[in-house]
Amino acid sequence: MSKGTAAMKASPVLPSKTVRSVIVLSGGEGKGSAPRMLQDIPENERMFSTAQWNEAVAQAPAMKNAPPPKPVSVGEAFAFSGPLPEKANGRLAMLGFVAALGAEISTGQPVLTQFSEATVPVVATVVAFTLASLAPLLKGSSQSTEVGPFTPQAELTNSRFAMIGMASLLAYEYFQGTALF
Repeated sequence: MSKGTAAMKASPVLPSKTVRSVIVLSGGEGKGSAPRMLQDIPENERMFSTAQWNEAVAQAPAMKNAPPPKPVSVGEAFAFSGPLPEKANGRLAMLGFVAALGAEISTGQPVLTQFSEATVPVVATVVAFTLASLAPLLKGSSQSTEVGPFTPQAELTNSRFAMIGMASLLAYEYFQGTALF
C-alpha cells in the first residue's frame, strides 16, 4: 500500500464489530508509524469512497447473522478431499511426534519398539483423537475459531511439520537401525 492509503476487505467470517475496528491502518510513513483511522485519511487518498465504506458497514450486521455451516456426513468428512483427513492426521502427527521423541529420550527405544510394547494404548489414542476431530464436523461447527495464537492456519502448519518430523524420525531409525537419541 502506498503512503496514506487505506483498504477495506470484506469478510463473511468477521462480525460487524471486528470489521469496524479493522479500519485502523498504517499511515505508510515507515515502519513503526502510528496507525490511522479512516476519518483521518483524506478522501482523495482512499482506495474506496465514503459511500462504499458506509455500504460495507451497513452490510456487516447481516454478515454476523449468516447461517451456520451445514453438518457433513461421515462419508464426506472422511473423503480424500474432505475436512477430516488432513486435520485428524495432523493432530495425530503432532501428538505422535512429541510422544515418540519424549519416550525415545527417556527410554532410548526406537518408535517401532515403543509401538510394539504399547499397541493398545496407541490405537485407543488414535481412535479417540479421530472421533474428537470428527464430532464437531458432524455437528456443523465451522472449525475456524481462533484463540490467541491458536489459529486454523497455525494448526495446519504445525501439523504438516509434525508429519514431516515423524516421517523423518521413522526414516532415520529405519536406515540407521537405532533410535535417534
